[in-house]
Amino acid sequence: MKKYTLFVLFAAILLSAGAFTVGESPAPIPSIKVMDLNNKEVDLKSIAGTGKTTIYSFWATWCGPCKAELASYSSKLASWKKKYNADFYAISVDQEKSLEDLKTFAKNKGWTFPILLDYKGIASQTFKINTIPFLIVVDKKGNIIHKQVGYDATGEEAFEKRLNEIK
Repeated sequence: MKKYTLFVLFAAILLSAGAFTVGESPAPIPSIKVMDLNNKEVDLKSIAGTGKTTIYSFWATWCGPCKAELASYSSKLASWKKKYNADFYAISVDQEKSLEDLKTFAKNKGWTFPILLDYKGIASQTFKINTIPFLIVVDKKGNIIHKQVGYDATGEEAFEKRLNEIK
């Protein structure tokens, strides 16, 4: 019972903390290859730094907070594109899922944003991702300027404020 209570307390602390920014100096996004749902390699560096803000969200099909984040952000993406000149990519860390599984999953959720797969786990290792969802924002010049661990719907307003600051 004590172990269960400690686990619940620890989980509550993590969840109540919600999303937080990991303070680091801006750094160029490295060249990391992931797979798109058409089985083509895509370099995260080549996507970012093209004059738009780029948002990468690392997630998994089994992660409840990830699915909540993506569902919420899905409804905001058109607005973000217009207001903040931002592109959004969801990067699955589901290495055991096939591209077809991910296509079906996204279609069933009604998600229309690009989904990529960290099929070798290199992006997760490079960014030291131990907890998901994990969000990375890259500025127009290709520099990582914001990292966020976890998801809390109450933090969305603060995240949009951050997007407005960097547009």
